[in-house]
Amino acid sequence: MVTSETLYHIFKYPWTTIALSSWKKYPHPSRPDVENVDLIRKDFDEKSGTLQTTRLLTMKLNQLPSWFERILGNASPRAYFIEDTFVDPKNKIMILSSRNVTFEKIVRLDEICTYTIDPNNGQWTQMKQEAKVTAFPPFISHKIEEACVGTFKQNASRGRTLMELAVQKVMKEREEAAAALKLRENQDEEN
Repeated sequence: MVTSETLYHIFKYPWTTIALSSWKKYPHPSRPDVENVDLIRKDFDEKSGTLQTTRLLTMKLNQLPSWFERILGNASPRAYFIEDTFVDPKNKIMILSSRNVTFEKIVRLDEICTYTIDPNNGQWTQMKQEAKVTAFPPFISHKIEEACVGTFKQNASRGRTLMELAVQKVMKEREEAAAALKLRENQDEEN
């Protein structure tokens, strides 16, 4: 059986700002469970202008339900996820697809986040976030799936907050870069 959930959110920022900010979400002190994000592959197609990447996310497992810990046994305190990203700046679409590598014989977590221009306001970005959970142990698969979807909903809210913080970071960096450029131009004019 598969349990799924789809969430929508509007970011009141242009698509380009959200696309750039998504790369700056982690690491962040409010999500200490996300320990590492490592770039494994990066392909840029000069002709189409698209970027495709694969990243490995290392997450610390925090407070799993005791019944789930019994299923896992003496498993690693970390979980690993693969995230594939497709960015098409010409068509203003970014797709992040992630899946778990750890415990995949017990439960499969698939998440897709799609960022596009909001059809109601071209200056905003619409995010569609989909999660599909498939658990394999008989008799308790639905319980595992429901627990995972509950965690997905909590993390989705935290992820949106992190995106907002990443946007603020990007905007500050833009302001600082613009100020530094202006200062340099003024110094060049004086010389």
